[in-house]
Amino acid sequence: MTTQTKKLAIFDPTDRIESEKGILIKDLFEKIEGVTTEIFAVKYNHFPIENNPLSLEVVDADLEKNGKKSKVGEGKHPPVDAVLNYLTKNYDGLVIGGNNDHQVDDDTQEYFDTLYPLMNELIKIDYPVLGICWGAQAIMRALHGDDALAKMTAVGKEPQIGVLKYTVIKKGNPLFEGVSDDFYSLSFHKACFIIADPSAKIICSRDGYWDNQAFQFKKKRCFGVQFHPEHTLASSTKTFNKFKSLSAKDKGDFANSSLIYDKEAPDEDQGKKIAQNFLNIIDTSSFEAVPISV
Repeated sequence: MTTQTKKLAIFDPTDRIESEKGILIKDLFEKIEGVTTEIFAVKYNHFPIENNPLSLEVVDADLEKNGKKSKVGEGKHPPVDAVLNYLTKNYDGLVIGGNNDHQVDDDTQEYFDTLYPLMNELIKIDYPVLGICWGAQAIMRALHGDDALAKMTAVGKEPQIGVLKYTVIKKGNPLFEGVSDDFYSLSFHKACFIIADPSAKIICSRDGYWDNQAFQFKKKRCFGVQFHPEHTLASSTKTFNKFKSLSAKDKGDFANSSLIYDKEAPDEDQGKKIAQNFLNIIDTSSFEAVPISV
């Protein structure tokens, strides 16, 4: 396929199909001509493969009010090789989005038993994968277990919430081709990934805060970003207003965290460039031809 005819699978590890998190990623990539996407509710094994029957129902009133259907599938946990075969036959790449199942809290979920082995197999065959926020953390945990993640407070930092400034530190990396050296994106996380693999290189940082903001596995089409390139001014405003309206109890680990605005709004054009770059990376048949600075 060419860059203009791509089909991406979006793993939304929440409790519903087409949650707002998944829809934002879908909207980001489908702004690019010729790109189609399909959202899978991984937590409920929404895979249309053999021996995985689904029972679907509307579960999200907010989306329903907006005329969008939100459904959840209750099926058997499919074998990893069945999901792997389905993905590689039907999609050009995979994007894994955010989630509220914070892995550093040992909130073990049954679907982890499918997701983590799947990540390992996809990376082995150099299948294009992009992890966003929780998705980036999931990649690291899949490869290196619990030691690959930590709460921000455990590394001496506070949870990151706001529109923050990021710096590309590996100039020439294909994921950030044409992206400004400094750009602004939404951040909302209490955990971080720890680089435990010498073949994984940090390619983006938040200067003076926490360097591990994006990574690439060397000579692999596998990337993770801690920030949210899919967010817009409208979506970030909605997210932060909702956060400010929560009680301290409902904020949990974020209760003492302040919203940080390095800029009023995310750089939507830079987020779209990152999405386009991931699509370009998919077309690279021999990834050794795409350099990563070391």
